[in-house]
Amino acid sequence: MSAHGLKRSLVTAVTLLALPVAVLAQSHSGHTPHQHGGSAADQARPTQPLDNVLVRDCWVRTMPANLPSAGYFFIENKREQPIKLTGISTEAFGLTMLHETVTQEGMARMQHTDDVEIAAGATLEFKPGGYHAMLEKPAGELIVGKEINVRFLFGDEGHVDASCLLQAPASLEKAHQH
Repeated sequence: MSAHGLKRSLVTAVTLLALPVAVLAQSHSGHTPHQHGGSAADQARPTQPLDNVLVRDCWVRTMPANLPSAGYFFIENKREQPIKLTGISTEAFGLTMLHETVTQEGMARMQHTDDVEIAAGATLEFKPGGYHAMLEKPAGELIVGKEINVRFLFGDEGHVDASCLLQAPASLEKAHQH
């Protein structure tokens, strides 16, 4: 076999071996990721600002080298009926998901969740070790100390906009101690 033929065979072999890895990476362990916090149907459907629901103390733990970041916040539901957070949207990240940390047989792991219900008159904290937002594929440089705009989606009910502070991973414990 000529050197050119050998090179072509190696490129083909590497491409075929890389294909399953790319497919696995895209599936992200069975998670249903959201491009900018919602499905195409969610993005096409206009939503209105939601009254009596407040998002506060929002911060994002930024990670180096395109590692997934995480968002933490409080949602106050001042309504007389429960409401469901169905996703978040931000131009700062290309992929967002809602996750919950669960412990099974002594092992903590994250699992995707399609929505999170906040009871009527209640406040729910999204925090390390509990519910949180996973943020992947940063759209640009994330500068610690700056804020990003985030839209919190509540299905057909509407949305709430909030600013979230970008914090370094080392500030995780400090930020959690309110």
